[in-house]
This record gives sequence, structure tokens and C-alpha cells, in this order.
Amino acid sequence: MQVSKVLQTLFNFSNFTGEKQSLVGLNSWMNSTMPSLTGYLNKLITVGEPQDTLMVDQYMELTTGTKPVILMTYDEIYSTHEILLKNKNSIATGTNDPLAAVLSSLGNLPDYDLSDDDINREVQLTLQNPRPDEAASHKLTAVEEISLPAQTRQAFMQLLIHLENDCTASSLYEVYTHYIKHPSKNETTQKFIKEIERNLNDLEKSTGKDKATICANMMDEISKYVADKAKRKIQRNNIITRLKLALSNLYKNQKFMEEQMEQYQTYLDVARVQTAGKGQKNLKKQSKGKTFSYSELKKAGVIVDSSVPEKTRKATSFTISRSAENPNEFQVKAKIAGITADTAKLEFDELLEKQSQGTPVLELEHVTLDVNMTVSFINRNFQQKA
Repeated sequence: MQVSKVLQTLFNFSNFTGEKQSLVGLNSWMNSTMPSLTGYLNKLITVGEPQDTLMVDQYMELTTGTKPVILMTYDEIYSTHEILLKNKNSIATGTNDPLAAVLSSLGNLPDYDLSDDDINREVQLTLQNPRPDEAASHKLTAVEEISLPAQTRQAFMQLLIHLENDCTASSLYEVYTHYIKHPSKNETTQKFIKEIERNLNDLEKSTGKDKATICANMMDEISKYVADKAKRKIQRNNIITRLKLALSNLYKNQKFMEEQMEQYQTYLDVARVQTAGKGQKNLKKQSKGKTFSYSELKKAGVIVDSSVPEKTRKATSFTISRSAENPNEFQVKAKIAGITADTAKLEFDELLEKQSQGTPVLELEHVTLDVNMTVSFINRNFQQKA
């Protein structure tokens, strides 16, 4: 109990008072421990990027059959909405922050009067990225691209690339004044200096600030740009890593599916050979064929539609034979008054595939077959029972 009191007081960032004289002596130790406790709590609430922690990004979605989801109660959703609105300004730090658009779409906090059952009811939320392309947020607007400050910053950045060894300046303004006092023999460098001088003169007139202040502000902006560029490079590297991982997973899935197909095909071939071996005599008999009248196939539900004239249907018969070389193949000969009128081939694998896909009928030249009833009819009359 004493230990729990000490820990409770410590985590409340408090000290013991006169009511607990026996523990007052621990106050100095507790005060010295609080900085490390603060560090622990800061680490506890500091999290990485959601896409890294949850492994959610637009590339990983390519390798998953369904989008990732989270479960939240109505009470949790309401509390989250309330906290986001309360801390909206600190969460979205600028107008260009992608979160600003997301937070603005939340709207006001709705009326909240739910029963206990509804409060604890969980709903499934699909994770998705509502933000536009991140790269688009780094593009300059057309106005900014042609603006005088942007042109000046660009000229300074080009000048820094071509900076000569004799320049020991430590700020943009010192770089500018160095080349004003000591013109460079390099035409490219001098071209940038002239552009910078002309722009700085115009900015002095339009802003009322001196050149040193303007250069100092630009130095800060260029520093932020360079830091942001480094950050984007890290982001691009992370995206490349995720792409490679997604591609690797796709290749693994492809290889797995190909191996599964090979296994199923091998199993099917072995089953056919075994079936044919058990009923070799029966297979030879089946290769000679079985004859069924039009009315028999119609009554069995095999034929659902036909272009055979009504008057000749009574004289029409179908001889169905199984290939001795390929037990999967069936030949159908249509005869009218004993004369062969048409011949068609049926692949049993094709019928099974259509059945699994939910395809109801198979169109032949003169008749339309019901897929399910045809499969059942073939199994009943031709497949060898174990």
C-alpha cells in the first residue's frame, strides 16, 4: 500500500504533505525522479506515422483483398470528434497542412443523446486516404512561381551553387554585398547578382524593408525549403521501400497461385488416369457412345432451347460419346431420321468452370444447354463410380 501511494503521488507530479509525515522524506527523491518520468510519458504518447505503425498505404493495398478496417464505438467516435475540434488549431499548423482540409470537413459536433446500448455499439470504419496527392501540396501556385520573392530566392539558390572560393560570407546579404563590391569574372554568377540587385531594389520599395532584412527572411525560407526537400527525399525513399515490398508480395502471391494451379492440374490428371484405369472396359464402351432422344434430353432439363424445327424434333436424336484418348472430351452427334446433321465437342472442364462461375447456359449451334443439368447428366451416365 505504501509503494502504491508513492507511485500514485509521483505520477500525479505531487509531493507528500504534513498529513503523511512518514513519507515526506521521499519528496526530494521524487522531485529528482520527475524529469525521467516526464521523459517516459513523452515517449509513451509519441507515435510514428500511422501508415508506418499500421502498415497502411496505397501500395500495400494492392496485395490485400480487402481494405484495412478499425472498430470504434459511437462514444469513441464522438469523443474523438470533440477532441479534434477542440485542438484543431494546434493539429493543423497552417493553411497548406493537408490535415486542415480533413478537419474542416468534420463539421460541428452533433447532438449526442444515445442509449447505453448505442453508446457501446461498435461500427466498422474502412481506412482510406482522403488527402490529395502529397506531391501536389509541394507545388508552387502559378502566382507564387512568377512572384518577385520567389524569383529572388531562386536566383540566390543558383548563386549559392556557383559560389566562388574567395567568398567567405556567412549570410545571403554578405554574399550579395561581396559580389557588389567585388564583381565576379564568371558571367553566370554576375548574371544572378544583377537579377538579385534589381529584385532587392524593387522589394525595398514594395515592402518598406531594407535589403539586409529581406535577405535574412529569404535565408530562413531557403533553409526551410532545403529541410523540406530532405524530408521529401526520405518520404520518397519510404515510398520506394513500400513499393518494393508490395511488388515482392505480388510476386509471392503470383508464384503461390501458379504452384496451386500446377498442383490442382496434377491432381486432376492423376484422377482422370485412375478413373480411366479402373473402368477401361467401360471407357471403351462409352467411346462408342450412348444415344438419347430429343425428348429425353428435354425432359432431363439438359436442352433448354433449340432451333430444331418442331416437326423434326421427334425424329431427332443425340449420340454422346467419350473420347478414349481424352476422357475430359465428349463428342455430340445430332441425327435427324438417322442422318448426322451436326457434330459438336464438349469439354467437361469448360462445363465445370462455367458452373463455378455461375454461367447458366452453354450455347451450341442448334441447341442451348443448361450447364448444371448437363454436368449432372454426364456424371450420371458417363463418370465411373469408385
